[in-house]
Amino acid sequence: MFGLDRAEVAAILASWPACDDLAKQKDAINNTLNNLLGYPHKRWALWPQYISVSPEEVKAVFARWRKAQPREG
Repeated sequence: MFGLDRAEVAAILASWPACDDLAKQKDAINNTLNNLLGYPHKRWALWPQYISVSPEEVKAVFARWRKAQPREG
């Protein structure tokens, strides 16, 4: 569902901001934000316990990040 396993995401985080595999790094960023905002967890009241900004702020960052990505194809 996420596209990367935990070990891959951990390796990307450990090497941040250096990048051995730009495609995997982009997948990690995209899929993290997408799942954070879109996964049907239905526990929005718990959000502030784990994330210091609002879902709206994360959504805005995600939108800016997506817009900044070069189009493939």
